[in-house]
Parts: sequence; structure tokens; C-alpha cells
Amino acid sequence: MREQKQLNQRLRGICGQAQQSDWTEPQRSEFLKRHCGDQSL
Repeated sequence: MREQKQLNQRLRGICGQAQQSDWTEPQRSEFLKRHCGDQSL
């Protein structure tokens, strides 16, 4: 159970980095949709 929490925290960090990245909008939204539960801006 603790591992799941750590994984979720890591994913949140990655999702935050993705939102701050200089990716194109389609790349960013596709990544967020796939990995971040579509937390698009």
C-alpha cells in the first residue's frame, strides 16, 4: 500500500513537470490524459 502512495506522489511530480514543459499542446495533453488522469490546464 505504501508503494502505491509513493508511486502516486512520483506521478504527480511528473505530471507537474509535464504541465511546465515546453512540449507542444497535443503532446502535453496526450501525456496528461494517459498518465495524469487528464489534469490538463
